Amino acid sequence: MLNDIRYALRTFTRLPGFALTAAFTLAVGIGANTAIFSVVYALLLKPLPFRDPERLIYAHDTFATTAVASVSWPKFLALRDGNRTLDALATTNTAALTITGRGEPQQVFAPRVSGDFFKVLGVTPLAGRGITPADDVPNGAPVIVLTYGLWQRAFGGNPAVIGEAITTDGIQRTIVGVMPPDFVYPPRAEAWVPLAIDPGTQNGNFLRIIGRMKAGVTLRQATDDLTTVTARFNKENGVNRSVRVWRLHEYLSQTNRQMVLVLQGAVLLVLLVACANVANMLLARSVSRRRELAIRLAIGADPLRLLRQLLTESVILAAFGGALGVLVGGWLLRLFLSLAPAGFAGVQHIAIDRHVLLFTTVVAMLTGIVFGIAPARRAFHADAADGLRDATARGSSSSTTRGASRLLVVGEVALAVMLVVGAGLLVKSLLRLQSQNAGLHADGLLTFQIALPAARYDDDKLRLTLTRILDEMRSLPGVRAAGAINFLPLTSFGFSGPFSIPGRPPVGTPDRPPVIEYRVVTPGYFAAMGIPVRRGAEFTARHSQTDRPVVLINETMARQFWPNENPIGVTINLGMDRKNLVREIVGVVGDVRSASLRTPPVPEAYVPHAQIPADAMGIAVRTEGEPGALLAAVRQRLAAIDPDIPIVRPQTMNAVLDASTGSMRLSSMLTSVFAVLAALLASVGIYSLVSYSVASRTREIGIRVALGATPSSVLRLVIGEGLGLAAAGLAVGLAVTWSLTGALKSLLFEVSPIDPLVLAATGVAVLALTACASFAPAWRVMRVDPTIALRTE
Repeated sequence: MLNDIRYALRTFTRLPGFALTAAFTLAVGIGANTAIFSVVYALLLKPLPFRDPERLIYAHDTFATTAVASVSWPKFLALRDGNRTLDALATTNTAALTITGRGEPQQVFAPRVSGDFFKVLGVTPLAGRGITPADDVPNGAPVIVLTYGLWQRAFGGNPAVIGEAITTDGIQRTIVGVMPPDFVYPPRAEAWVPLAIDPGTQNGNFLRIIGRMKAGVTLRQATDDLTTVTARFNKENGVNRSVRVWRLHEYLSQTNRQMVLVLQGAVLLVLLVACANVANMLLARSVSRRRELAIRLAIGADPLRLLRQLLTESVILAAFGGALGVLVGGWLLRLFLSLAPAGFAGVQHIAIDRHVLLFTTVVAMLTGIVFGIAPARRAFHADAADGLRDATARGSSSSTTRGASRLLVVGEVALAVMLVVGAGLLVKSLLRLQSQNAGLHADGLLTFQIALPAARYDDDKLRLTLTRILDEMRSLPGVRAAGAINFLPLTSFGFSGPFSIPGRPPVGTPDRPPVIEYRVVTPGYFAAMGIPVRRGAEFTARHSQTDRPVVLINETMARQFWPNENPIGVTINLGMDRKNLVREIVGVVGDVRSASLRTPPVPEAYVPHAQIPADAMGIAVRTEGEPGALLAAVRQRLAAIDPDIPIVRPQTMNAVLDASTGSMRLSSMLTSVFAVLAALLASVGIYSLVSYSVASRTREIGIRVALGATPSSVLRLVIGEGLGLAAAGLAVGLAVTWSLTGALKSLLFEVSPIDPLVLAATGVAVLALTACASFAPAWRVMRVDPTIALRTE
């Protein structure tokens, strides 16, 4: 084996151009696979950083009109106390805290968790302790547990921080623990505080559940158990909500699973194209080595010995390609992470670790065997007498070799076609998505969020302070309008619930009650966002807490529940209000795609902030110039009102729109990159094959020219050979793509998987690229003197 390796290295040293070209070709395929597999491994295969992660479950409510719904506190208690298959059950609620007194105020994502939260996940704190059931009681001691990242960022990693008090939302909380570096749950959490449920909010649905199954319990058993408890709870409380149970890992990875698997399939196609390309190079080289192999056979070499030598050369090439591929993979992974939307990795860390490197090593070795099989097989069946009868050192190409080369090129083109079609469909979907009417005017719009701590702001102070903030925004030079809403569109969807129309039969049916989204807005919000008022009028300052209860609805709600009448003046009861409170509809506003650009508008009801004051609000400021230039002045005005108010996520609305297409932009851009790589590799394969074919047919072409063939006919002959291979590859690629359309369907938006425009453009592009790749060798052979061509043999 050492002799084989030394001989292979000497061979590559004599042919550095061949070796480097093959290694770089393989590096492209192996590097792309390394980068994407690191994502697949982190999201789908890597165990969660918790104790016995396979025993962790996630549960949420579900009913006819809502697939994923939060759980109420009473139901959580029923599930926690009534199950027989879980060791522990905990619940979380999304929340944010503002830390003050340590320089600039900063808002951190700090979920409220029940007392068994850290017990369920089974992670020991790096320092101090976690939250316990003793902390999770109303009016309990205010404590907080920090993530490792927040501990480093805000406290410099000081170990003496345990027991120290910090101010959050105006409340002094004691730091009781710091978690390890790899512990983050829910995704993007920065700290945790006790849930400490207020009895007044017990009946709201605002919780999500995690649990730990007992040893030996299956997911099916746990699901059946919690379903039984839910049925009993429904019967006792007159509700009709089911429960869905997931393995925690599956739930966290479900959003991006399809996309990363499609990307992994795409890079696998790139690797196969690279393998076919290098196999073709080795086949062409095996012709020139025919005499060498014949001599070795003639002096007694065993065919298996030759097979081993050639496979060793292939594996060494693959090893070089793999080493370069790790570098390429690192660059591609950095590109991936720069394009990925915030929170894409969830609780995992994406990196090229030892598991990914092991994968790269295995891929490199398998790649070496795969592309080395064809030339090694030809050498294994070589005949010494035939080889020695060849008078030339270069040898001649057999029909078998030419046939194998053509099949490889057809395969390359087919694989490239599949990638180009997929990329075309995703790019067209992205363009369709970006062209969607969001229902608002994004240009010149600055948005940010604020949170006024409940400990320092009662309802009256909330109303007055928010009004003052908006007045200050409107007084800034260049500001045309300003308003606020509790959930800015495309940043967080909000909360939903039922509604009813007094004097009319219940809307919907008992098993499918109507569900609408609730919004809290201030006067000026619709003008600031550029949302049109279709009927009636938007809120004004006179719609205060002392005025009659009013509400605005969107066009979808008006169309769905009042299809042939004017809803202005109709009274409705919202689930967010007390039971007997009715609100008068005073206006209808345009639809907004609040959840995402690919989600159609849903029924929404807007109530005045003065009547239901909220402490966390999103601010929208419309300017005449560049919105970002206004940010410094906004910070000044807010600091003058309250220096402890942080500005959270300041960004233009155009940036928000771009972020809402993040996942599709990521998949379309990366697939396009891989498609371009595959197409270039396929074109190189065609160029190499046509060049080799022309070189081996020099005498034939010389005879044709001597007998009167025109340059144009020679050009058609050579380019026609390349176009014939491309056409065959195109047909195969389109046929396979047609059969695999289901894999892309869920990623597309308003685009058919067999879109005729994309398919036609792919065909034209492939044939044009092939013609270009074939033109250079055709041009060279046209300029050869036929007398010189006839002397070549």
